[in-house]
Amino acid sequence: MPGAAKVLFVCGGNTCRSPMAVGIFRRLIEEQWKDELGRVEVSSAGLAAVDGCPASYHASGVLASMGIDIRAHRSRSLNADMVREADFVLTMTSDQRRQVVQLVPEAEGKVFVLKDFPPGPEESDRDLQDPFGQGREAYEELARELERVLRRVAGYLAEQDP
Repeated sequence: MPGAAKVLFVCGGNTCRSPMAVGIFRRLIEEQWKDELGRVEVSSAGLAAVDGCPASYHASGVLASMGIDIRAHRSRSLNADMVREADFVLTMTSDQRRQVVQLVPEAEGKVFVLKDFPPGPEESDRDLQDPFGQGREAYEELARELERVLRRVAGYLAEQDP
């Protein structure tokens, strides 16, 4: 699977958590796992997204301070085809995982709460809290948490057999 995996991050509105996850994950791949994951496809969508909205102000600002530009991001509403085409669907909360599986029941084995991936011991607090409507500090905390979790995800994918 190295270099060929399709990873889809899913949140609610596709303006905060999932676009931040895409930006951070792409940077991690570029900096640390390019040889193993150079061709990985990374995208995002939202269960309640309105198509075409930019990433939130604080999401863009916090990532810009990390050297990551997500200004071109435009939200997309999740559909069943996106789920079927992905190798891994990583949701921000356990409720979002349930909704994705409800939408595409046959995809259950490839839909995970982000903090529970790769499969193994679950984290005590599985959900990544939505910072929408909060101040910059909430987005900075989310970015740190995403980076920690996404390092584990990238490392796992890099170790998989082709």
